[in-house]
Amino acid sequence: MGKYKIVMDETETGLNHSIADTIIKGGDTTPLDLLLYAVAGCNGLVIKNLLEANRIDYKLNRIECSGETDPDTNKTSKIDVAIYLSVSEENKAKVEKLSHQIPRFCTVVRSLDPAIDITEGVVFES
Repeated sequence: MGKYKIVMDETETGLNHSIADTIIKGGDTTPLDLLLYAVAGCNGLVIKNLLEANRIDYKLNRIECSGETDPDTNKTSKIDVAIYLSVSEENKAKVEKLSHQIPRFCTVVRSLDPAIDITEGVVFES
């Protein structure tokens, strides 16, 4: 299986991305890289909108999105998204609950083949 990973972090100008531990053939970005960017970006926008709508102070530290594809079928089989946030202790349970709404509001994830195993979650950092 091919394994891919991208990392996005927040800067003053928005979400910044860099390819990390990514298989890039001939220096070109692969279609799966682009899919992971779309999934990570959509998850980031959704969690930011949910947190801001609920007036929760937060810091979005980074988003890590990885995927696996079967080289024989050239189909994506798994995508994992981890959103690294800093929030106050009293808001962690509420943020965890809000994060379960990401699949409902992320149009990119909703548009993917349901056979793809997708996990999305938040990781709390100091």
